[in-house]
Amino acid sequence: MEQQTEISLEKEFEKTMTMKQREGKEEQKKKETLPWKLCTICSEEYGEEGDRTPRNLDCGHTLCLGCCKMIVQLNKIQCPFCRVDTQLIGRTVSNLPKNYLALSM
Repeated sequence: MEQQTEISLEKEFEKTMTMKQREGKEEQKKKETLPWKLCTICSEEYGEEGDRTPRNLDCGHTLCLGCCKMIVQLNKIQCPFCRVDTQLIGRTVSNLPKNYLALSM
């Protein structure tokens, strides 16, 4: 009887540890931010609202709204990666298209 109790306790311990290990791995995954969810200029995570919203430049590269605001010059943004200009004539930085794909991944 005592041996059965020990075996039962060991199995319960293993089961509990396995569950805790799984939970720990899930928590770790939540903490790790995937690279495409970060602005490559400021390294901040993209957000749904405000200056952290990901915006598409005409070249296809994505920056957060805050960084776009910082690098705009004379109604254009020159992409810091490929140097292609995004003209802002008749629109503002806030009117650049949102990159919904970066938010949903």
